Amino acid sequence: MGGLLLDSIEAIAIVNLVVSIAIAISPGYTPRQKIGQIVLVWLIPIVGSVVFGVFLWTQRGSAPPSRGASGAPDRSLALSEAAKSVEQQRG
Repeated sequence: MGGLLLDSIEAIAIVNLVVSIAIAISPGYTPRQKIGQIVLVWLIPIVGSVVFGVFLWTQRGSAPPSRGASGAPDRSLALSEAAKSVEQQRG
């Protein structure tokens, strides 16, 4: 039982570390917001890392495209993807 507890603690710590790094390097937050979110991730380990991790994932464009009420893909996502493609081609 002790081994399972330690494995669980290690897994939570790894997830928290990954999410903390993602928050720290994210350009969309002020330093104060980053600190607050990282503190919450570590104070509320499982819930904090899942909530902020999912939020960051959806903000990075990694999530499936969102669809409006009409069922059509969101045009702003398509435009941002096109802009990223142009930037990558420029080098």
